[in-house]
Amino acid sequence: MIYNNHNRYYRNTMPRKCGLCEKEGHNRSKCPEKEKIEKERFEKKKEKDKLIEKKRFDKGWKSIEKNIKKKIKEYDESKDRFINIKKKMEKFFKKIFPTNRSKNLENRETDTYYWFDKDILNCYDIKYNVRFLPKDARMKLEIFEISRDNICIITGQKSNGIGDHLYEIRGYYKATGHYGSETQWNILPVIGSENKKYKKMAGKDIGYQELTDEELTTCSESQRELYVKIQKWKQYCKERGANIYWDNLQHKKLYELIKKSEEFITKVYKEQLIPFRNEILKEL
Repeated sequence: MIYNNHNRYYRNTMPRKCGLCEKEGHNRSKCPEKEKIEKERFEKKKEKDKLIEKKRFDKGWKSIEKNIKKKIKEYDESKDRFINIKKKMEKFFKKIFPTNRSKNLENRETDTYYWFDKDILNCYDIKYNVRFLPKDARMKLEIFEISRDNICIITGQKSNGIGDHLYEIRGYYKATGHYGSETQWNILPVIGSENKKYKKMAGKDIGYQELTDEELTTCSESQRELYVKIQKWKQYCKERGANIYWDNLQHKKLYELIKKSEEFITKVYKEQLIPFRNEILKEL
């Protein structure tokens, strides 16, 4: 610092630095890197503006998205209310006005197959399956650890129905090509609420499928115990020479008769029952 004669002012004798590149010897207007530095600053500002704009957009979009979800929720709630009202109205009007039941006959065709097949299988069981003896009934009670044959093997409750077919009569036909037996060899005492679902384990149906050791570990303890009992019963049936299902290769005659009966039923429905029903309806 050098002071003047009056000691009022001073001037800085240090060389000035450029405001852009911060180098000595020139000012901002004569900076040789002015263009480059200003370009870099412009690009940084541009990127910053983009970032700010993106944040504004994201914030705005989140607000829009929130409003859309809110409207969808309101729509779903109003739709559910409408559906409930519609169901109540339909239920109310069904009580007042008669319902069109002209398609019920067609819906019963598959049921007719089922009952017709059961009659055929029942006769086939009587003729060709091993007779179910009192000692076999006692063995079933022992294996499933129940005191009577009307005690559900799942819940221990009293079972009022006939029980459940271990190997379904027609239910496994598409998967296996086999029909189940209509005898006590293939019937387990199970209450209606547990029917079928007790056989679903580890993504399989143990009525006709077996579990690997690894799959068995994924089951609950009660499921594992039941699976072991069912396998013991299947093994006992095999040792007694009894069939819980009828193999389609070894019992071709049975499957030919079932096919013949179903073809006959279809023909009767299409050529006689349905046309006759339609003619009757025209007279109303």
